Order: sequence, then structure tokens, then C-alpha cells
Amino acid sequence: MTYAVALSLILSGPFQLMFTRYVADRLFEKESERVLPNYLTALTLCMLMSFAVALLLSFYLFYGKPYYYHLLFTFTVSILSGLWLTNALLVGLKRYKYIFLSFFISYLTSGVLFILFLLIKKSLFLSFLAFYIGQFILLNLLIYRVISDYPSNKLVEFDFLNKKWAYNSLAVSGFFYNFGIWADKLVFWFSPLTGEPIFANVRTSVVYDIPVIISYISLLPGMAAFFLKIEGEFAEKYDEYYKAVREWGTLELLYRTANRMIDGARAVLYETLRIQAITDIFIFFLELYLFRLLKISFLYIPLFNVLLMRFLDEVHYRTYMLRD
Repeated sequence: MTYAVALSLILSGPFQLMFTRYVADRLFEKESERVLPNYLTALTLCMLMSFAVALLLSFYLFYGKPYYYHLLFTFTVSILSGLWLTNALLVGLKRYKYIFLSFFISYLTSGVLFILFLLIKKSLFLSFLAFYIGQFILLNLLIYRVISDYPSNKLVEFDFLNKKWAYNSLAVSGFFYNFGIWADKLVFWFSPLTGEPIFANVRTSVVYDIPVIISYISLLPGMAAFFLKIEGEFAEKYDEYYKAVREWGTLELLYRTANRMIDGARAVLYETLRIQAITDIFIFFLELYLFRLLKISFLYIPLFNVLLMRFLDEVHYRTYMLRD
């Protein structure tokens, strides 16, 4: 599942940012009828490319294993790639209850199937199948919502690839951004010093995977504050600025609303940094008790501390750049 998520994010990265920009431009120009045909085209291309690459990699990752492992991995990567691309439209849908129910139904289905399969037989393949079924249901529910909210007389268009609309730099950035997120993990997994095979050629790194999972969990308070501030404060100032732009506001009004928007963005990042820093300080003081409670070796603590500081430094860097 981890390999499927990683590969799908990397492969769909070039589509995500470029298509998000295309959709934003079309909605700004009130040409929403062009969203659906370009979305379906981008979705098809993204999923086909992911399917082809995943199938080739599966011959290495699952070398010597039955063919159904190859197929399930390939289809899962393709479905996940479609989900990441569809995320570009979720904010614009404004159907928060439907989106919440879609995620709830799909992951509840995965959980129930996982338990049922576990009762029938303890199988890695069946566990993976439960995950795939949930993601398949989720993608189809979201596609239905997109089709309903962005009606169009066309089903296929390639405008998002047109040089007039396409931003190739965003495609390159999307690829390397996602690749950079997983690069350190790939190094630890496939290094002979830190990684070990666990299933065919699928590898893991116990010395790295456990600390990084705990450090990701520690980000929850900061991320919660970030999204709360974005939705509650920054979004309002953002709308004020672009309303002034669309309605031909005076230059003084544009400067005033722009400065309020920038101040709001700074406040969001500073608040996120402050909450995450407080959280990390508590973790530093309590990490011995935490690792003892989770029955994890203290040998992981130095790397865990490095990962905590790295994530905190990323937030600080973004705050510093925005301040300038």
C-alpha cells in the first residue's frame, strides 16, 4: 500500500498542479463547461500512464509472485493517481457533506472488508484487495459528483495541454515535489545498510520507517491549526482581494485588501509554527515515556528528533519566505 501511494503521487504529480491551474483559470473566466471534458481527458491520461509504469515496476517488485499481485498493485496505483488528480476539484465542488460521506463510506468499506477477509483467511493479498475496493468506490463517487457539478456537452478536450493554457513548469514542479517527499524513504529502503526485503523485492527500513511514522503523527496539531486558520481567516481575506480585482476596485482598495491577504497568510503560518513548536517541545520532554509505552527501542530517538526538527524547519522556512 505504501509503495502504491508513493508511486501514484509521483506519477500523478505533473498532472496535479498543471491541471489545478487550468481549472482555476477556467472558473475565473466563468467557463465551467470546459472543466468536465478536460478533467475526464486528464484523468484518463493520468491513469493510463500510471497503469503502464506500475505494471512494468510490478515485474520487479513482485518478482516470482503470482500474477494477481502484479495486477492488483497496478490497478491500485492507477486508481490512486486518479484520486490525487480529482483532489484538484474537491475544493471547488463546495459539496462538503457529500465529500465527507464519500470518504467515510469508502474507508468504512475497506475496514469492514479487511476484518471480514481477516476472519476468513490471514492473507496479504486480501488485505490489499480490501484497500483497493475502498479506493475504487471513492474515485467513482467523486467522479459522479464532478460530472453532476460541472455539466458540459463535451466529454473529451485537450485544452489543458494547449501551450496557451499549460504551465509546463508546474508539471515539472509537481513531479519533483512528490519525488522529493519520497526520495529519503527510497534511499533508506533500497540501501543495503538500512533496508531489507520483506516480500519479493518490496523492501522496508525498520530503522527509518518507525521514527518517520511517529514524526508524521506529531504534525497533526500543527496541520489542524493550519487548515482551521486557512478556512476561517485567510479564505475570507483572499475572497475580498479577488472580489476587488473582479469588480474593478480602486488602486487603494487593491493595495489594502492585498496587504490584508498577505498579513492573513503570515498569521496562518506563524500560528502553525507556534503550535507545532509547542507540540514538539512537549514531545522532546516525553519521548522516553512515549517510546517505552509503544515498546519501541530508544535507538530510534536520535533519528526521530532529526525528523521532528526537519518538519518544524520546513514550516519556519515557508514563514520566512512569505515574510520577505
